[in-house]
Amino acid sequence: MTLRIGLDISPAIGQLGGIPRYILELAKQLSLDGEVDCRYFDGTSWHPQLPALGPGERPNPNSRLLGLGRKLAVGPLRPLARKVWKGVFHHGLERGASRLDLIHYPNYFGPAVSAPEVLTVHDLGFLRFPETLPSDRLRWLQEGLEPALERAARVLVPSHFTASELVALTGIPVERVSVVPMGVGERFLEPLGPERRAEVLARLELPVPYLLAVGTLEPRKNLSTLIRAHAELPAALRSRYPLVLAGARGWKDQALMEQITARSASGELRVLQQVTDDELAALYQSARLVCYPSLYEGFGIPPLEAMASRVPVLVSRASSLPEICGPYVRYADPLDSAAWTAALQEELETEPDPRRLQAAFERARSFNWKRTERDSLRAYQQALGRW
Repeated sequence: MTLRIGLDISPAIGQLGGIPRYILELAKQLSLDGEVDCRYFDGTSWHPQLPALGPGERPNPNSRLLGLGRKLAVGPLRPLARKVWKGVFHHGLERGASRLDLIHYPNYFGPAVSAPEVLTVHDLGFLRFPETLPSDRLRWLQEGLEPALERAARVLVPSHFTASELVALTGIPVERVSVVPMGVGERFLEPLGPERRAEVLARLELPVPYLLAVGTLEPRKNLSTLIRAHAELPAALRSRYPLVLAGARGWKDQALMEQITARSASGELRVLQQVTDDELAALYQSARLVCYPSLYEGFGIPPLEAMASRVPVLVSRASSLPEICGPYVRYADPLDSAAWTAALQEELETEPDPRRLQAAFERARSFNWKRTERDSLRAYQQALGRW
């Protein structure tokens, strides 16, 4: 019998970042699977076909409505706006939920509905580093995750590290948790021609070579440590390898933006706040070194995308990153800027090892979105007791 799945895609509509990418890629894979009947909830209504999600795709009719709802939910009308929006959202969900075998909330959780619920918990950063989250997001997670876990038929996590954190910090039985790794998009596995890379870099007015860091400008990404480490490099290295940050502005970023402004004046730091996936592929492939100094990650898509691009990678020895990246990248303590400076200098003064880059590529290629969908389907079956 065909499995009838409901997927809440509303957190991905018009958004950038790791969670929207996960939702988009999972939704695309489910839409191509002829053995399941997937319906997609966009925040107000259900669709039998996958609507547009990302900022670079054709406009979704609900993008502006969802954007307005997000703005009101953090503005002066927050209490009333949240109450009204919750009612609209829940009513739309319930209209289709009764016809589903299960509903999957891929952004932690959603309202209780009549169908069995499957959740994806991406990380437990709100418990380990609560000071790095905006107050509204922190409150939402603190108040909503525990009752959602009690209702959930199955909980998906992207790594064994996150599984152990979830069990340790919430007490959920490990038997109800499924590890479902994320993937790397095909566009990052295919080398771009030199003309295409040069075209992108010219449009973005970027010098070559450069160091690259990809991620939202928010505290948990720990970009301030990387900026300090880069500033302590010898002048010749700083000048030859400027630092490029590719990521939208996030939250609690005032100190970071002041740091960026100060360093940008020297010409040794650039910020690109919005790039397309195609541009991002060119950015990775043209970088001398990709850096990921995050304090805490449930998975970590950017390091894998960089590994798929066959460039050297320097990441934090923290949380899930060693599990995901393996022995194919260089590590540094995320709280030690001097260690990052030393690692940066050694990487920049040493020629990349082609064998290590190829091994890293093979590692990254083993994480694909079809596997994510296949593992998700297995978890759906387990949630319904059919496996």
